[in-house]
Amino acid sequence: MKTVAAILVFVSLAIVVTEGQPGFGLQRCLCRGAGAKMVKPKLIEKVEIHPVSPSCGHLEVVVTLKNGAGRRCLNPESLFTKNIIERIENKTRSAQKNTIIKTLNTMKTAAVVVFLVCLLATEVQGQNQIHKGRCFCADKGVDVVLRKNIEKFEIIPPSQSCGKREIIVTLKSAERKCLNPESKFTQNLIRRVLEKMSQQ
Repeated sequence: MKTVAAILVFVSLAIVVTEGQPGFGLQRCLCRGAGAKMVKPKLIEKVEIHPVSPSCGHLEVVVTLKNGAGRRCLNPESLFTKNIIERIENKTRSAQKNTIIKTLNTMKTAAVVVFLVCLLATEVQGQNQIHKGRCFCADKGVDVVLRKNIEKFEIIPPSQSCGKREIIVTLKSAERKCLNPESKFTQNLIRRVLEKMSQQ
């Protein structure tokens, strides 16, 4: 009976995450906070739009800046961001429309049907793959950090939005770092966290 009770307590502790204590992150959002209302358009190299998904409950718009200046999250509710989204959608629709018109002018009816089916299949496949690159960690992460600086510890298992396990620590300075899951330091840290949770 004691063994069963201990297992139930361990499972409950593994599910419930207390703020400021080690736990398992459930939301895999790339942006923290509302994001910037605007950036200079001439500095933007790439725009990524991540719609609502099971891994993140809100729309995210991320821009990659030129000259290796990093990535910035944009506020989806700002007028600047809405204009960017609208321009991208209009450009995409226009490109698709031109492609279809050119194809209709050069192909017979039967070939058109095959083309449209293939186009639909490609679009659906692309929609299913939107979130596969939604990982927090761009690389394998660091091998070690000072343990005394760790405020929060998160283990995020593989999911539809990111196919790898990620280990993320929030430092007391509010900075977040990715840990290399294969490093000896990270594996020891995971073992100690699980041991601590089982003893509570």
